[in-house]
Amino acid sequence: MDSYGRFMKYFLFAVNLIIFIIATAIIIISVWGLVKMPEWVKQKFPDSKLNVFVINLLIVGMILLSIAIFGIIAALQKVKCMLLTYAIIVFLLFVITIIGTVLHCIHYNENNKSLEKTMTNLLKRYYNDRESTRTFWDKWQPELQCCGVNSWKDWETHGLKVPASCCMYSQLFNRTSHCNGNRNIYTEGCINKLEGQYSINIVNGSTIPFICLTFFGIISSCMLYKKLKNQPNILHEAGPNNQDPESVGLQNL
Repeated sequence: MDSYGRFMKYFLFAVNLIIFIIATAIIIISVWGLVKMPEWVKQKFPDSKLNVFVINLLIVGMILLSIAIFGIIAALQKVKCMLLTYAIIVFLLFVITIIGTVLHCIHYNENNKSLEKTMTNLLKRYYNDRESTRTFWDKWQPELQCCGVNSWKDWETHGLKVPASCCMYSQLFNRTSHCNGNRNIYTEGCINKLEGQYSINIVNGSTIPFICLTFFGIISSCMLYKKLKNQPNILHEAGPNNQDPESVGLQNL
């Protein structure tokens, strides 16, 4: 195989090695989520069906791991039928990823409403629930510089005092005190920050690189398959022992 064929071989190997590493990380995170996920997280987010999400994530990781191993073997062994099968599977995965991303954007408002409902329930239980609920709000409000679900007024709407974690100045933060005066309160709601800063970034940060990887996997596997497919024809045309066809014909005369 010439330098071009070797390049495509090792390029396909590198692409699948990256997918292998990503899949392994997904599996580890999913297993940790099923085994070590805090109980309060499962209780606080019943509507989001975290267990189902984590199980689905584990299944996706196992599928990706299988595809990556299959692609690595196909690249190293240079088996044409495996390369063609790999290209078809990865192409389907490529299409499914694009469709899933589009559907996520279409159902963005529905997902946003579900998150808003969950956060509102957490807000109502801030002063009456366990320490874990306060930890949730006291962690995210100062970090995202937000207050409440849609605005700081959500606290007053539900008859609650605005917690100190809504204060703009860190020196005013005290778990036993409250914010005094509207000027010291973050006005933007946390749901906008969570959706804008994290949800969109996670989608863009995971799907775009994955789409690029699958695209490169399709291209490299197809190019390597084409190279291997044409190789026997070249040897056949060259005659036995790589001799030129014309010289073979002259010897037969």
